[in-house]
This record gives sequence, structure tokens and C-alpha cells, in this order.
Amino acid sequence: MQIQEKEFTVCVFKRITNIPCPSCGTTRAVIEISKGEIISSIFLNPFGIIVALIMVICPIWIGYDYLLKKNLFFNFISKQKLF
Repeated sequence: MQIQEKEFTVCVFKRITNIPCPSCGTTRAVIEISKGEIISSIFLNPFGIIVALIMVICPIWIGYDYLLKKNLFFNFISKQKLF
């Protein structure tokens, strides 16, 4: 008798369809980028590079606005049609 091991996942999309969603592996990809493993990151999830860039650029942009008393970041986000 062969025992099948089922992979545990918190991703509802993957649990239902058994297909990884576009965001599955993004955290691991960002961690790989922080270690300098760019190729490994791309294989985990190509969106990890975009997320890592956002995680670097946004705090710098917000800090810049704060120090110079500007609202560039707020104005940029306000103009985006998110919903």
C-alpha cells in the first residue's frame, strides 16, 4: 500500500485547483533576492523581482516626501485606479 503525501498550502486557489496562483512563492523569491540568488528567485516566482523593487523604492520615496514635506507618493497613489 502506497501512502500519498498531500502538500499543505494556505493558498485557497492552489487548494481548489491544484495549480499555483501567480503569487505563490513570492515571499520565497524575495528572500532569495535578498541572498543574492536572482536566478533561483526567478525560478520560484518572477513576480518576486517586482515585489522586491517595490519594497525598496516605496520606503525611500515616502522618506523623501517626509523629509522635503512633499506629497509626491500620495499624489501618485491617489491617481491610480485600483478598484
